[in-house]
Amino acid sequence: HEPPSVAKIAAEWRQITGDSYIVDVRPISQSDPASGFLEVFKYAIKFSDQPESDTWHCYQTLRGRRLIGSFGAFYGVPEPKDLSDDPLEGFPYVERFFSYFGNGYRECSSIDDCA
Repeated sequence: HEPPSVAKIAAEWRQITGDSYIVDVRPISQSDPASGFLEVFKYAIKFSDQPESDTWHCYQTLRGRRLIGSFGAFYGVPEPKDLSDDPLEGFPYVERFFSYFGNGYRECSSIDDCA
């Protein structure tokens, strides 16, 4: 597949926002996908930083839209019929702790450090 066009994405983003054109488009590292996912997913929590009217506008605009699908590195990965978590004993995992302090999240070195 072709990599996404940064110029096209920046132009579309500027058209949507009216003034912003800076975008960050790069592949997620296959050796450390968790960092890439965290970078992308952190924007899902940005609703707390915007006025309620903007959150409502986002809801009205995105309601009923299909925003989830397999593509890129995940295209063709089968979805299990049972979406409940499998036991993870014996498997490697990444454990990260975050805490919210008034103006944003910060990563903690341990669960005790987040308290």
